[in-house]
Amino acid sequence: MTLRRLKVWLPGLLLAVIAVLIRLLPAMLHGWSRAILEGDDGVYVAGALRFVGGELPYREFVFVQPPGLLYWLGPAATLGRLTSEGAAMVAARVTVALVAAATALVIYALLRRHSFTIALLAGAVYAVWEPAVLAGRTALLEPVLTLATVLSIVILGSSRRRQWLSGALLALGCLTKIMCVPAAVVVLILVWRRWGSRGALHWLGGLLGTALVLAAPFLLTAPGQFFSMVVGDQYSRPSDHDTIYDRLSALSGWWYNGQLLHLTTVHGAAIVAGAVLIVGIVAGAITPQGRIWSAIATVNLVTIMISPTFAYHYVEVLVAPLVLCYATAIIHWIPRRRAVAIAGGILVGGMASVTVVALMSSSA
Repeated sequence: MTLRRLKVWLPGLLLAVIAVLIRLLPAMLHGWSRAILEGDDGVYVAGALRFVGGELPYREFVFVQPPGLLYWLGPAATLGRLTSEGAAMVAARVTVALVAAATALVIYALLRRHSFTIALLAGAVYAVWEPAVLAGRTALLEPVLTLATVLSIVILGSSRRRQWLSGALLALGCLTKIMCVPAAVVVLILVWRRWGSRGALHWLGGLLGTALVLAAPFLLTAPGQFFSMVVGDQYSRPSDHDTIYDRLSALSGWWYNGQLLHLTTVHGAAIVAGAVLIVGIVAGAITPQGRIWSAIATVNLVTIMISPTFAYHYVEVLVAPLVLCYATAIIHWIPRRRAVAIAGGILVGGMASVTVVALMSSSA
């Protein structure tokens, strides 16, 4: 790598390092690296361990998520089979943290050609925003959905190969969690509008072909159980009765941050989060480069609001598209950005401090 290229990519690599450290260090310092932090992370790692051990989900054990995570947690589970289950959990956490770091790097790379300052700030906001950090600190699914969606849009182009790869990436997202399907529909509409039916068919070929190849072992061995668990069990789960205020407030970190509980109510946190969402979505919608991110943020928000169940880490899928809505709008509408840079630096520092305090003061 030449010195010039190193100077270009060094800030992005530093963002990636920060993203990894802020997600992993608190658990390491607390001694939680091998522990189950969520009900979900234990289930996912246990499922991956059984899968690499030769058992098939849906046929030999209950598994209510699509099988994608069994593939991307496969290396961590293999390490666990060779060493210990605790090592598998550590490796799974490192895997998800690296996925989040890759998203921060992609955001930086996407925006850098337009504005180095805004690219750096946008990548940093994603790296330290509390909902993204909480979802990326252990083996949860949402960071993978985010990376698959962002990469799918970034690599889109007029060539058949780019369209196929874009569809294949979103197949990985949809096979990780059904929540990714609405975003895939948005990207399909984008492809159809830009490149017509031929482009849409190429894109669908990548998505459906990849999905069928990866899901084939489970569809062939237990087709009934596959659809019953992945679709039926997911959408027949009883509602947890979380309100719109509860769900919106998760974007502010209210659910998790004990310090914030003393400053405002769930309604206050939800109003602030809702305002941030609305302004960002509208700003992206009126900006040519931001419209796709506005659409992604909108469908993800609707999906979260109408889902029968909710967990605080669901809102992670809003963070990257929302950051890109604001970033593209600032690049398009604000030519002089010194004040933005100063305010953005203060914002990033404050967000990072809140996130670190929340994680270090937590008991889990």
